[in-house]
Amino acid sequence: ELRDGCRLPPTSYPMARLCRGEAFEDVILDVRKAGQAEPDWIHRERGFVLDRGGEPDCLVLIICDATETFEAEERFESMFNANPAPALIVRLADLRYVRVNEGFTELSGWEHDQIVGRSIYDFDILAQAAEKDRAKARLADGDAIPQMEAELPLPNGDSKLVLLAGHPAEMPKNE
Repeated sequence: ELRDGCRLPPTSYPMARLCRGEAFEDVILDVRKAGQAEPDWIHRERGFVLDRGGEPDCLVLIICDATETFEAEERFESMFNANPAPALIVRLADLRYVRVNEGFTELSGWEHDQIVGRSIYDFDILAQAAEKDRAKARLADGDAIPQMEAELPLPNGDSKLVLLAGHPAEMPKNE
């Protein structure tokens, strides 16, 4: 079945799709023995059709065992969400918030959907930081931001004095 729990009909199995000449990338599947509740493996599968002169010549199915990666991601998600300390995660590639935990939403009054997907310049937690320019330069370089005082903007227009700090971390590729 797919990672989201949807069962695949046999006609949608990666091998069936490939045999029909359909190329695909990054199909994530839970693989389990019949009658077993928990998956034994998590596969990331890709299929390619190589042709010669416009006619299919070779079918390629690549199966990667992604079990350890997904288990590590699940452990991270669990720890991040359970941590009572307010926390946000910003993707360095485009400086957008990709995660916010309950500690942050409780502290700030902002809802998850009001933050995730926004740019750090749109929802600027560094705007009123004691060392704003230094913090933004370090963020741009992917370096740690040392602890400093900042005024956190609140949904009602007020602000709250907080201590903030930032540390770079490797995130899964799909972030």
